[in-house]
Amino acid sequence: MNLDQLITEAYSKYQAELKAKKEAEELEEKHLVEEAIAQYRSNLDKFVSHELQTALGIKFDEEEKTVFGDFEYRGIEFSVIQDRENEWRLVRKVERNFVFVLSDSPSNFAERLLIALGEIREENPEPKIDTEQIKKFQETLNCCYDDVQKIIESETWKRLCDHYPDPEIKTHLGDVLHYLEQALGCIDEFVNQRYLEQSMGYPQEVCES
Repeated sequence: MNLDQLITEAYSKYQAELKAKKEAEELEEKHLVEEAIAQYRSNLDKFVSHELQTALGIKFDEEEKTVFGDFEYRGIEFSVIQDRENEWRLVRKVERNFVFVLSDSPSNFAERLLIALGEIREENPEPKIDTEQIKKFQETLNCCYDDVQKIIESETWKRLCDHYPDPEIKTHLGDVLHYLEQALGCIDEFVNQRYLEQSMGYPQEVCES
């Protein structure tokens, strides 16, 4: 065995050992993170109901050995942090910084959190939706759908597709119709929900022009 072969053998063994060590460290780190998140969730479950956690859309993350329960409300990012066993903290995330919102014991935290979000809702009302504009959107999109459908069915378009070198041209307008259908479906769902809320006497968050 020559020198290069000896070097290759030793170096390959060294690289394999480094890789195995790194993978073992990453696996251990992953295990520790999973344990920390599981413990955090177990503690959170004791005083924040699953219903509230689901409504908030809480997602769990870990950074520098601290577990966060992250969620967003009215375009504002929040984190729920366990300071100590008997104290939890709510902070707003501003870029990479945390801005304190409140801190309380587990027994009071959920109620304090909801009150804080209520105050934020009052300060940051959702913009109202112009229902007349929505109806115009429906009319415009329906017209677009009809016009595109006519183009697809026209002999001129069919001849263009036959002569165009890229066969995918035949699918493009079909894709347009598909996405128009999806957009119209979303609008119809909103309009139907709006009608249902009106018929049941729910408070309205839209404005009538």
